[in-house]
Amino acid sequence: MIRSLLSFSLLCSLQLLFPNVLKAQYVGFGEASPNSKIDATHSGTTGSTVEATQSNASNTAPAIQVKNSSGGEGMEIQMNATTSTQEGLLITHLGRGSALSATVSNAAITGTIAVGKFEFTGSDTDDHIGVHGLSTSVSGYGIGVQGNGNYRGMYGVSTSGTGVYGSGVTGLYGTGTTYGVYGNGTTYGVYANGNLGASGTKSFLIDHPLDPGNQYLKHFSVESDEVLNLYRGMAVLDSQGRATVQLPVYFEAINTEITYQLTPVGSPQQPWVVTEVSGNSFVVGGAPGSKVSWAIMARRNDAYMKAHPVQAESRKEPENQGRYIRPELYGQPASMGIFTQARQETKPSETPHSEK
Repeated sequence: MIRSLLSFSLLCSLQLLFPNVLKAQYVGFGEASPNSKIDATHSGTTGSTVEATQSNASNTAPAIQVKNSSGGEGMEIQMNATTSTQEGLLITHLGRGSALSATVSNAAITGTIAVGKFEFTGSDTDDHIGVHGLSTSVSGYGIGVQGNGNYRGMYGVSTSGTGVYGSGVTGLYGTGTTYGVYGNGTTYGVYANGNLGASGTKSFLIDHPLDPGNQYLKHFSVESDEVLNLYRGMAVLDSQGRATVQLPVYFEAINTEITYQLTPVGSPQQPWVVTEVSGNSFVVGGAPGSKVSWAIMARRNDAYMKAHPVQAESRKEPENQGRYIRPELYGQPASMGIFTQARQETKPSETPHSEK
């Protein structure tokens, strides 16, 4: 009798404290009318709304596990405070695993599949960053974003701006067995807003016109310790043995220190420069009615070159003293390279801990 009264009393207490528990429908904590199976509301100034702690280090099960067999999201987080500057999701990891890992394992899915999708939608004019990666390790290389893929390690698309933008001592670093950096554009495949340098040759590479399916044809740029512009053409001298060669209208605006080369065609008489360039033209003299092949070279002298004069010889930066652009050519190890130090070559190819 006493046991029955205690059971009834406990049942009534549970009914009063948690009226929905016994109905097995909706449970509310701090919520009078719960809308979910578990509905928790917290209006206090301290403490979390829900906290899960798993303290046994030998337990490898998740502290919280979400399984969803419906057509909705597995988990949804809403930040409803419009003035909040806090993160929507904050993960702190003191171990060696990845702070965030996502896997799509359904092999039956077709089409484009995004394992991670981050979007920003808004109409204000501030910078909006879909994904922001930051790594400031004390030792070793801090890699903000790393992409590994058997087709593309990283792929960037922008409908109105830059697909991939890099900023730093080295804005963009690429290494590859064939192409370190490959660019394809309707105007420029690769454009340098400033000087363009190479330790090797500078060339064009095309399909060989006589065997385009099986061979390449490569031509190389001419090197000089000056920045030069070249202009050439043919001139036919009149009955007085004179010809005026007209140059582009911008010639004198971007050139200085002009040199001339004249070669007679069909006549042994050597032509000469009668009048040097003036008003974007010069006069050639020689045998009347003869043909003259002409070429002039001039030092580039536009606004950029005036602001950035070139110097063929220069000292290496203090941090690069004793290092080499191509250390292997001088019998030096890769660790002595300016651009291709050993750690720079091997670090980006390491597999992150999250990739099993």
